[in-house]
Amino acid sequence: MQNPICQRLHRLAAVLLLLVMFFLAGGAALRESATVDEIAHVGAGLSYLQRLDLRLNPEHPPLAKLLAAIPLVLRGTHADYSSNAWKLASDFFPAYMTQWMFGDAVLGRWNPWRPALLWARFPMLILTLLLGWIVYVYASRLGGPWGGLLCLSLYVSTPAFLVFGPLVITDLPVTDRKSTRLNSSHITI
Repeated sequence: MQNPICQRLHRLAAVLLLLVMFFLAGGAALRESATVDEIAHVGAGLSYLQRLDLRLNPEHPPLAKLLAAIPLVLRGTHADYSSNAWKLASDFFPAYMTQWMFGDAVLGRWNPWRPALLWARFPMLILTLLLGWIVYVYASRLGGPWGGLLCLSLYVSTPAFLVFGPLVITDLPVTDRKSTRLNSSHITI
C-alpha cells in the first residue's frame, strides 16, 4: 500500500501533465483549419440532435458527432433544413454525396465557421484528456505510480494525440470506449 501523500503527489503530477496536454492540444485545435471529415461530422451531428435524423454520414458511428454537436445546439447553431443539401439527402447515396455540402453550409454559410468549429472540437479535447486519465489509471495499476506517470507522459507528448485528439473525427471516441471497456473488465477505475 502506498503512502496517501505520495499517492496525492502522483495524481497531482498526472493532473498537471493533463493540463499541459490541454494547452498544447487546445492550442493546436485553435490553429488548425477544418478537416474533410470534420465538415461532414459537424453537420451530421448537428442534424442528429436538432432533427433526430441519422441520414447524414451513416458510415461512421454517431458518438463523436453527437458529442461535438452538444455545444453547438446549446449555443443555438443554425442549420437550414429547407436547403437542397438536406432535401437531397433522403436516400443513402445522395446523403453520402451531400453530407459535405450540408456540413460546409453549417460551418460556413449559416454560422461563423471559427466559433462553430472550436465549440465542436471542445468535447473531443475533453475525450482526449479522459483517455489520458484512463491510460494513467490503468498503467498505475499495472506498473505502479511511476509507471502510470511514465505512460501518461508518453501519451501527453505524442504528436498524434496532440494534433488529432481535439478534431471531430471518430477515432478517439472509439478508442475511449474500447479502453474503458478493457479497464472495466480487468480493473475498477
